[in-house]
Amino acid sequence: MPPAPPPTPGGSLGSRSWRRLRAATLVTYGTRCHLCGREGADTADHLVPRSLGGDNSLDNLRPAHLSCNASRKDMPLAEWFKLHPLPKTKSKPSRDW
Repeated sequence: MPPAPPPTPGGSLGSRSWRRLRAATLVTYGTRCHLCGREGADTADHLVPRSLGGDNSLDNLRPAHLSCNASRKDMPLAEWFKLHPLPKTKSKPSRDW
């Protein structure tokens, strides 16, 4: 896979550059959606939205389902998780201690 394009300080990326950056995000962080916690993420979401000063660096991107990403729009993460908390899972006790 070709290397990801260098980060841009907020400039737009062409579709080819964005596809590479999205692929690099999924390879780096996996396919679990950082917004809903389920597998199968197929796009990259900006942790800090570009409209709020975020950039296109790999550090500012995480995997997300297209539908989760679209519903978040440019909402700050803290606000998103207040409205859409991740489901609580019961932890199983570990016998390896």
